[in-house]
Amino acid sequence: IQQKDVASYLAGVGFGDVAIRPSRSHTAVFINWCIARRQMPAGLLKGIHKRRSVESLPEIWTHERVLEIAKTVPVELRHVWALQWFAGIRPHTSYRLKYEDLRHDERLIEIPPGRGKAARREFVEHIPDTIWQWIPRGLKGDVAPANVVVKMMRLRRLWGFGRRASRAPHDVARHTFATHMLALTKSLALTSAALTHTTESMTKRHYLNRVSHEDGVAYFAMTPESVYAGQTPTPA
Repeated sequence: IQQKDVASYLAGVGFGDVAIRPSRSHTAVFINWCIARRQMPAGLLKGIHKRRSVESLPEIWTHERVLEIAKTVPVELRHVWALQWFAGIRPHTSYRLKYEDLRHDERLIEIPPGRGKAARREFVEHIPDTIWQWIPRGLKGDVAPANVVVKMMRLRRLWGFGRRASRAPHDVARHTFATHMLALTKSLALTSAALTHTTESMTKRHYLNRVSHEDGVAYFAMTPESVYAGQTPTPA
């Protein structure tokens, strides 16, 4: 149906000049209005369904690949990097956190309002203990070093993402973390809580059965001691 057809129909039922909005939602409102006034038969659209888009699964990396990139991370970026890959924290959120937000004793990470994606305060809980081996106790101030965005961009180019950050897979660290945590814990509830999801449906749809339990164990076995054993610290 084209706009001219709609205009012709409206003229035929006695409407004057009207603004035609060809979006799907406006079309549905118009058709329902016409059906309610018996200007159209009630079964006019029976059997016609909205076209559905196919949702692709988010990209994840294997624990072998994460191990390889871990070896390239400079010392000053390792805490930020670990928050992304072993706690599922989004990149820009990890850049805004302070060490005081990382509660070792309670085994949780607090994301204050305005520092994360949501406007509310969030708590990242039930994450595997690996992250606490990457970040020592007693530190204060910003987790991220100065010019962290520029430094992470350089690191991404080293990983083969090219000059633009947009070429990096969207939230690949978060998706990889979630997939391996679900494989390790076999718990949708715990993984959803770690991701601060309000329901388990997205966790199940995106991350269930994508890697094996053994892959999950190997992923969260990556501690600083195992990754950098015998390696000279990478300069910033």
